[in-house]
Amino acid sequence: LGKFKLPFSAESRGTQKFIFEFINYSDAIQNGKLYIADELEASYHPIIQDYILKMFLKGNGQLLAITHNPDFMEEDSLSNEQYWFVEKTREDLSSNIYSLSDFPKLNRNINYRNQYLNGRFGATPEVIEND
Repeated sequence: LGKFKLPFSAESRGTQKFIFEFINYSDAIQNGKLYIADELEASYHPIIQDYILKMFLKGNGQLLAITHNPDFMEEDSLSNEQYWFVEKTREDLSSNIYSLSDFPKLNRNINYRNQYLNGRFGATPEVIEND
């Protein structure tokens, strides 16, 4: 097809989001601020998600990322204290918040992502199947 240019309004949501948010990411990193990202994975390619995380790990800012992406659990640069879970109760819709560090005797050699998806740490959705 060849090379072509798109107007900014026709770019993907991920491209638009990254361009708009990059200024805020940079400001937080350079000035030691907290950046809160709800659903960090929304509209971003996994490589971009990883890039954003690594930017914060190398800089002075702090990133509080609320995510449904378990791939972040494979990040070797994060400690157990940096993983937090929110588990909602069905009875009264309250939330229980706890850290991965609350699980004693975890071995870093286990795959946290797989353990999480298998329900080891809780905070996974309860899917009700209709027959």
